[in-house]
Amino acid sequence: MAQLVGMNAKDDIDVKFSFKVASSFDEKTPDGWGYAFFKNNEWQIFKQSIDMEKILRIDTKTLTPHRFSGNSFIAHVRIASHGVVSYDNTHPFDRELFDKIWVFAHHGRLRIYRHIIDSQEVFKPTGDTDSEAAFCSIMEDIHSLGRKDQGKEIAKVIEKRAIELSKQGGMNFLLSNGDVMYTFYSGYRSLYYTTLRPPFEEYIHAEDDQVKFSLKTVNLENPITILSSGILNKDFDWKRFEQRTLYIFKNGERVKHVY
Repeated sequence: MAQLVGMNAKDDIDVKFSFKVASSFDEKTPDGWGYAFFKNNEWQIFKQSIDMEKILRIDTKTLTPHRFSGNSFIAHVRIASHGVVSYDNTHPFDRELFDKIWVFAHHGRLRIYRHIIDSQEVFKPTGDTDSEAAFCSIMEDIHSLGRKDQGKEIAKVIEKRAIELSKQGGMNFLLSNGDVMYTFYSGYRSLYYTTLRPPFEEYIHAEDDQVKFSLKTVNLENPITILSSGILNKDFDWKRFEQRTLYIFKNGERVKHVY
């Protein structure tokens, strides 16, 4: 089941995306879902907490699909472990830093200690989830670098903080400022990525029992990377992330450093 889904590309791609209500939700139903996409140098974020009993009464299997165009995308299905079911506790989360909006979604359960939150001077959670507290901790570290430090130094502080937080539990996440996608896998359950290269079919389809999407790729000449907690299309060459290693994606493919 995909609780994190992401996409990174150089050029805008037309996307049709929807969340699904499936029989596998009978034992543990979602408590919220949301997604964000980056276009024209800004993020658009849509999310909601869920009254699953109401949805099941309607007897729908696929919620109304959303259509949009962008070069970066982050989606999340929430199964609440910390915090009440509410809009504030629903992913993705976002914060502004140095004139850029950063977006974050997390999969896992963390033991976030009070002193970690209290030590953060600039970024404070608005909700009460371990996920948002972890996000604020990462943003605090990036902020400490100042405006002049970019690329490689940012990646270093993100990875350092992610490794430290992963000692407290599951720390799988997607983090992006629109230009670069930072991804981390702590070893909790699973996280995969696949990089698709031209020539492409006109439409690329992928789905599991929680999400469904298609990418329209007419005349696209650059690679596309898809990231997911689960394998969404068995025809793709999925690679599992190495544990406790920050992966960086830019312009649709993995890069070693960002300058």
